[in-house]
Formats: sequence, structure tokens, C-alpha cells
Amino acid sequence: MATHVELSQWFLIAAGFGSLFMAAGKRYAEMRLVQDTGAPIRPVLRPYTQSYLRFVWTLSAGVLVTTYALWAFTIRQATSNEWGVLSIVPFVVALLRYAVDVESGAAGEPEEVVLHDRLLMLLGGIWAACLIGSVYL
Repeated sequence: MATHVELSQWFLIAAGFGSLFMAAGKRYAEMRLVQDTGAPIRPVLRPYTQSYLRFVWTLSAGVLVTTYALWAFTIRQATSNEWGVLSIVPFVVALLRYAVDVESGAAGEPEEVVLHDRLLMLLGGIWAACLIGSVYL
């Protein structure tokens, strides 16, 4: 509202499925940690199975990448440059990197993963640079 930028439907869908991706990944990582260490399971995790969480996580990742790409191509139409489309590459690589952390059971706290993984921080910087380039170049 403050910038008078209209949010596209693709961006809103990507944001929603990005949130689901993070939440399902967090739950899945916690379930892996419980399985590997035998730690007591939190009550909120009891209704889920690992296969269900993996399905939700995979589905949300697919929708997230698709809708982000559609949003990036919409940005290209509006700005007439390729920087928005180029942002797809670091975005997808960062998701794949985060998936490695989830798969290892180390993503129980997503903010800790992002803040301590140098590759994720580098990819985030490249991604931000691409988006800034799409607006200012």
C-alpha cells in the first residue's frame, strides 16, 4: 500500500505456498529428528506421518517454484528486462539447499538454518540483487 505497488496473484500464491513449504519442512525435520534420536515427540506432531509431511512439502515446493516463475515472467513484462527471470535460478537453488537441511533433520528452526548457512545467505544476496536489478536497471 505504501509503495503503491499492486501485488500480483502469482506473488500472493507463491507467498502462501512458500509459508506452507517452510512449515511442512519444519515439521518433517522435527519428525526426522525424533526418529533419529528417540526424543519425545511434541503433541502437535502426533497427527502427522512422515510420508504425509513429505507429500505436503513436495507439493508446496512444486507450486512455489511454478508460481514464483510465473511472477518473475510477469515482472519481465512490466520492466522489459531479464533480471526478474534470472532471479528464478538463485531462488530454486536456495530451495534445493534448504531441502538438504530439512532432509538431514537440521531444519527444526528455519530462521537458524538461514542465518547460519553461508551458501543460503549468498544465494539470498544474489536473489535480492536480481530483484533490485529488475526494478532499477
